Amino acid sequence: MGPWGVDRSAGGRRGREGRKDDGAISCEGNGGDREERSPRRENGVSRRPPPENLMHDVIKGRNNHGEAPGSSHGKDRTSLLVRAAATVEAEKAASASACHDLKFGDNQVSDALLARLSELGASAPRFVDAKRLQSTDVRVNQNRLQLRGWSPISRAFTDAEKARLRTSAGMPVAALDRRGREYEMTCKLWKAEKHYRFMGQGWRSFREAHHLTIPEGARLTRRVEVELWAFRSRALPPPEGEDGGEEAGQHPDGALALVVLLHDDGEQEGVAAAAAPAESYTSMFRELAAAAALLTVLIIMGGANKRKRDDD
Repeated sequence: MGPWGVDRSAGGRRGREGRKDDGAISCEGNGGDREERSPRRENGVSRRPPPENLMHDVIKGRNNHGEAPGSSHGKDRTSLLVRAAATVEAEKAASASACHDLKFGDNQVSDALLARLSELGASAPRFVDAKRLQSTDVRVNQNRLQLRGWSPISRAFTDAEKARLRTSAGMPVAALDRRGREYEMTCKLWKAEKHYRFMGQGWRSFREAHHLTIPEGARLTRRVEVELWAFRSRALPPPEGEDGGEEAGQHPDGALALVVLLHDDGEQEGVAAAAAPAESYTSMFRELAAAAALLTVLIIMGGANKRKRDDD
């Protein structure tokens, strides 16, 4: 019996070896004693790893379960993250490529505009109207771009949006210029739906940024044509309803917006009267009336002179 109560005698050792300790295979009851050897014992010396090695194995196992950077699980997770990032970058590149494929007829637009359309996830812009700017579109005291009520742009609005255009507040519409700069305008259906008007601070800022403003009462002497291209974007805030929330019946492609492109042919003689025919009617009538009055006076004076000669 050892100091710790362990039987170290030969019989005690045989009794212990007869049990399935340390992975040994017992031969008792198989017709006789066989030589047996525990896989952890050799030449009577135990091959059990020292305690410090066991602790090392435990710590190593915990690290493996924690998915250390070098483990297969960690590599798999890193690979997934890399693939996800590559997918996002590929989608961005595809979106940018799609926007660079956008066409505006024969117009040349800047990369800044295409980049902004890409950021907005814009639908393909569609030509909706064009007009030659009138003096009333650019006078300092008149802050609106006016289109005829039967303009093709009417097909760009949904029924819900048209109802909003008829209200006193109108509907906000974002407009981008050729350089991708954004202007927040207000669109209204004006005077029993005879006109569409894009107005407010947004049109004023656009007019000033492109040096279109003329003084009150002046006439536009530049030949400037404006083209309107409509697109939709879910990144733009939708119009608010009367209760301050999102308006019902929103378009699935998002809010309506415009690209406004200018063609400026510069100053041209004899163009001013043609640029604003409606505004020149009054002045033309006055000039004709004055000429008619002068002619009448000359006729009367000529008749009087003839009578005088006849009397003589």
